[in-house]
Amino acid sequence: MKKLSLILIAFAVVTVLGATSASATAFNVCPNVGFDTAGCQLLITVTAVNGSGAATAWTVTTNPSNLGPFDGVEDTLIGITNSASGTLTSISLTGGVGSGVFAFDGDGACIGTYSPGPTAAQCPVGGFTGADPFDYASAGASFGAYTADSGIVNVSLANGASTWFDLEGVINAQQLSSTPEPGSLVLFGSGLLGLAAMLRRKLGI
Repeated sequence: MKKLSLILIAFAVVTVLGATSASATAFNVCPNVGFDTAGCQLLITVTAVNGSGAATAWTVTTNPSNLGPFDGVEDTLIGITNSASGTLTSISLTGGVGSGVFAFDGDGACIGTYSPGPTAAQCPVGGFTGADPFDYASAGASFGAYTADSGIVNVSLANGASTWFDLEGVINAQQLSSTPEPGSLVLFGSGLLGLAAMLRRKLGI
């Protein structure tokens, strides 16, 4: 019985260590940049995509090392992995009103001045010139339409594939965990227009 207990304890220890190692390894989809010497600060795992390949469901986890901004101030290194069955082509992200997560200001991971930092091959053409938004992308990611607080990240990831990019600010996992559905935004806008029309009639404007 004692021998069996020891075997079970040993198995539990190995399992926990293996899970910890796998978890830490997942964040290595990002290169080490500046203060982030253990890969990405955040990891987005996409679990579902629609017919166009746009992400419809995902989770966001924080690096166990919790290194924070790679520049020590305000830039967050983010990895993205596709665990959906279809190819992932884009993800729409928002950091919330006033977050400024897409307010690029010329100091992304691919400006070529961080040590350690990504190689030129890991960055897009134009990345090492410090031209926004290229310096925040990677060779495997680019930015579509964006405002200061929200935007689209374009990728081409088969099931199991990963890439990375970075955004502005000290971003936490909860900020990027969800984004309003387009249908919900339309309904919200329609509701506001209806309310405005009702107020105009009531006030005789």
